[in-house]
Amino acid sequence: MMFKIPIVFVTCLYLFCFQSCLDVNTDDEQIVSGTDSPTNNPDYLDGAILIDSFKWIQIIDEQLLNLYKSVFTRHPQVHGDKIIYGVLDQDGFVALDRFTGNLIWDNRGVFNNTAIAKTQEYNGFIYYNTRGGIRSFNISTGAVGVNYSLSNSNQYLGQEFAIFNDRYYAHLDDFNFSEPIFDEWIVSEMPPLEKNDWVHFNRIEAASNNGFKRGYNFPTFFIDQNGDTTMIYACQESNNLFMTGNMHLISYNLSADSIKWINRNFTPRGGLTKAPLLDEGRLYTLGEENALCLSAESGEIIWEVGAPVIKDKLTGYADFLIHENKMIILGKVEQILCLNKFNGSVVWSRFFEITKPSDVYIGGSNRNTANIYNGKLYYINGWGSLVVTSIDDDNSFDRYSLPQLVPIEGYEIKLFEPSFSNQNMTISEDGVIYTSDGYRFLAFDAPL
Repeated sequence: MMFKIPIVFVTCLYLFCFQSCLDVNTDDEQIVSGTDSPTNNPDYLDGAILIDSFKWIQIIDEQLLNLYKSVFTRHPQVHGDKIIYGVLDQDGFVALDRFTGNLIWDNRGVFNNTAIAKTQEYNGFIYYNTRGGIRSFNISTGAVGVNYSLSNSNQYLGQEFAIFNDRYYAHLDDFNFSEPIFDEWIVSEMPPLEKNDWVHFNRIEAASNNGFKRGYNFPTFFIDQNGDTTMIYACQESNNLFMTGNMHLISYNLSADSIKWINRNFTPRGGLTKAPLLDEGRLYTLGEENALCLSAESGEIIWEVGAPVIKDKLTGYADFLIHENKMIILGKVEQILCLNKFNGSVVWSRFFEITKPSDVYIGGSNRNTANIYNGKLYYINGWGSLVVTSIDDDNSFDRYSLPQLVPIEGYEIKLFEPSFSNQNMTISEDGVIYTSDGYRFLAFDAPL
């Protein structure tokens, strides 16, 4: 018996294809394939260490499991004794006891959209944006806090928001690809009030900008040497033909309500879709094929690294982290790179050659999965395995996978090639990894 997960197509923008799942009858047990299983070849597990010991396992949804359907989990985050998962497909969140896996609360179904790029905690609530409005829920109970939807369907909030100094900042535009009109930022005292209470600033009319409007990423905030608060954000312009215009990194002086500096020194395509990271007055960001460090005060480039050091595509797929004196970058396909954060010199670089059998299943990185714990980098790769490598050199790495044909206790089901593909993960301070395989919430000790 075969069923297909729907294909979602957004005209001229994206094409998401999810592989069909195959159910096979074997001795009256159902074998369920993992979402986006990399291959049916048993070599998939060659060289991988099996994860077969867990702190706990919790079924995400019994009904879906019985229907052999998996889900996407997003933004797992530890709050005291809780681990909270976003369940993308079910419009809500689930809180479990992080030590036992027991359910604390479940608010799935109370929100109409959890296709979110970021969450942020504020005063006991978790906030996030959708294109249609602002959402929040109570961390302790899961109860809805803010659930504000824009009444004007011609105006949309971007997912690119931030809460800073008791104020909520977000991007607003007309979401009109055929004929862009405007884009701007809004700010509100917390909690974020309704539209009539927003203050609008930094507005650009597409008609006066050669038909281009700006696309943004999450803002970063910096207090400059004059004591003024600046909001720094990456910006990419596009028009109704989806032609890419200028790439900017912009510092907006919120105290003076004016632009402080703009750095346009970037390649014309594919750059600066990663939000800059702020560390000790320096900004770290990525272009498509380069890594940069800039002064947060002036916007001047301190150092820039590109080819031949960077061999991989970065933007849109790469995670990057600042840790101690290092900038660690995960490329789109095969490269992991560690730079000295002060001068951009190479500390180490590993390039996984896909022609080598041992490297075939190391490729790529899933977003929102990179963590550093106990001197090691942990992330989920493009094949759905957990990769662990030292942050001090490029000589040691291990790949961990879930066992095949896993029986689910209490169900006449076995999971065929379960993996962490398309899931997010986090590591707690005591070294426990929280993630899922789409069927089960999982907690296990971080391999050392």
